[in-house]
Amino acid sequence: MYKMELNSLCQRKSWDLPDYSFTRCGPDHAPSFTATISGVPFTTADDNTTLKEAENKCAKIALDHISRVSTSSNLYKNRLQDNVEKRNLPLPEYSIKHEGPPDAI
Repeated sequence: MYKMELNSLCQRKSWDLPDYSFTRCGPDHAPSFTATISGVPFTTADDNTTLKEAENKCAKIALDHISRVSTSSNLYKNRLQDNVEKRNLPLPEYSIKHEGPPDAI
């Protein structure tokens, strides 16, 4: 399940565990849910008939989002490193500034 995978990733990275909240819409016989994970909305494209299904789908979307952000930032760091080495310049130093709520993913 993607929810377990997202929780494991958060533990490995020493992040807070995700906090899920849901909005239920639709009639009782055909409900749909929208999930917010740690204050960040992740909405599935299709209707979710159960809360568990909505959690799992939104956790997958969150994992995909985290993966894309991580991959693109590493790509730019590698390109910068290559250019710096070619020009015999000092290696870059990185510092991270976190913005937004402290529990955001």
